[in-house]
Amino acid sequence: MKILGPFLFVLFTFFNCHNIKVAKKGEIRGIIFERIVPDIYWDSLKNQYILSNFIPYYTKIYYYKDQVLLQSSYEYRSLNFEGLNEDEIMKLSASTPFRICYFSLIYSNDSNKGWRCDSNNVQSGRIVDKDSLLAHEWISLQQKYDILTESHHTLVSSATSKEGNITEEYKWKNKKDTTMTGTVILIFSNKLFGATEFSLAKETEEQKKMKVIKMIIINDARHVPQSNVYIERVEIPYELKEITITNEEELIKMFEAAKAALH
Repeated sequence: MKILGPFLFVLFTFFNCHNIKVAKKGEIRGIIFERIVPDIYWDSLKNQYILSNFIPYYTKIYYYKDQVLLQSSYEYRSLNFEGLNEDEIMKLSASTPFRICYFSLIYSNDSNKGWRCDSNNVQSGRIVDKDSLLAHEWISLQQKYDILTESHHTLVSSATSKEGNITEEYKWKNKKDTTMTGTVILIFSNKLFGATEFSLAKETEEQKKMKVIKMIIINDARHVPQSNVYIERVEIPYELKEITITNEEELIKMFEAAKAALH
């Protein structure tokens, strides 16, 4: 069975930006959150978790008038390891390809309903409970976690680029599981990407008064004495970027279809 450790459940907190430039009425604006997730499985012979692959996840968020379009893409495969030995598990994993899945949700902040569809297929759209759906979306599952507030940390280095971006490196140790240690690299920018409620690290940004545009979390290899388990070193990057809109017509059709359905 594929197991993702608790260190994957990090960050992506909601962030309320104030006093910043707002897009013009009728203008579509977009941002993208990217992360790379380690695919880990349990090797009972070696008594350790093995890193087998890295899976890209991303979420695009588009803003149009008073509506928000949240669109996620991720690779997925369904594996059943029941009754298989280690060799058979390895063969099944190697022979089963990933498939790309899509998920779209359009909503406004003044309504408790949203409009969901698969990919950009407006024909598959249906009305859903917005809050319930957002609560299960991967970027929302980690919104209350900030690695610097959830760990003991020490600033190792800080540098400022010509563009004014600040790169800080911290060593950290988890407050609850002290066997979990590592490094986190944060890149801050004064560029706020317009009004957005999403953030890589809310509390850290509020203290710094700057936007975190990139973060790399490194979990050191470790041995867990309680279970006598070894976990390999894992590096997890996150990034926030602006989107250049190239499919405006298609996006507006989705927004209009959602508005018509919800009203």
